[in-house]
Amino acid sequence: MKNLIIIMAFMVAALTVSATPKVADYVVTENGTEYFTKVRNSMCCNYLIGTKQGGEKIKINKEEIVAYRKGGVVFEKKSLIENGSPCEECAFMELLSVRNDVKIYKLVELDINGNSIPEIHVFRGDKYVTRVTQGNVQQILSFFDTK
Repeated sequence: MKNLIIIMAFMVAALTVSATPKVADYVVTENGTEYFTKVRNSMCCNYLIGTKQGGEKIKINKEEIVAYRKGGVVFEKKSLIENGSPCEECAFMELLSVRNDVKIYKLVELDINGNSIPEIHVFRGDKYVTRVTQGNVQQILSFFDTK
């Protein structure tokens, strides 16, 4: 009986996963959205390369890109944060969660030794709200209903 319940649970999980529609990778520019079977970064990192269904490859300059989805992860162009406020320079931040137009983003920067340092920032629309710290992480996680 126990084995039957476990098998049924796996079958339900498998059906749920297979029934979930596959969302294609995409690139959003000010001119619209292009869908691709695959999106990848270029070697020089100045543009993205999108591969269409028939194998056609399209290069899109990162200056023109507003957001993109690559391998199931969404990145949006946001202002970098210096000393608690946005500056002129922008970077693509990974979108972690959204609730009521409030979004959490992750930005990974490298220190002088090449070690990655993740920073988590909260935005409401295009307006910067705060950086996630030890002091506010529980409040932010509870707002997003994340454990």
